[in-house]
Amino acid sequence: AAEEDEASRQTTEKEARSLATEEENRKAAEEDEARRKTAEEEARSLAAEEENRRAAEEDEASRQTTEKEARSLATEEENRKAAEEDEARRKTAEEEARSLAAEEENR
Repeated sequence: AAEEDEASRQTTEKEARSLATEEENRKAAEEDEARRKTAEEEARSLAAEEENRRAAEEDEASRQTTEKEARSLATEEENRKAAEEDEARRKTAEEEARSLAAEEENR
């Protein structure tokens, strides 16, 4: 009976150790899974940050291009107006010259 009790006790201890090991393994697996999920979330977050950074760079480049185009168009418009004003002054000067020549002829 004592031998049976000892065998039973040893079997119980072995089962207890086995259950404890299974529980440790389960907890370790849960922790591994939690770390994996955290790493995936961090990777997604970093990818999103990189995407946002690239989008911001593209937006800035587009904004600068738009500003450059706007300045170019404004310069073209200024040049067109200046050319119109020059042409108007030239015509006025020609008319004044003709008028002065006609007055001179009439004298």
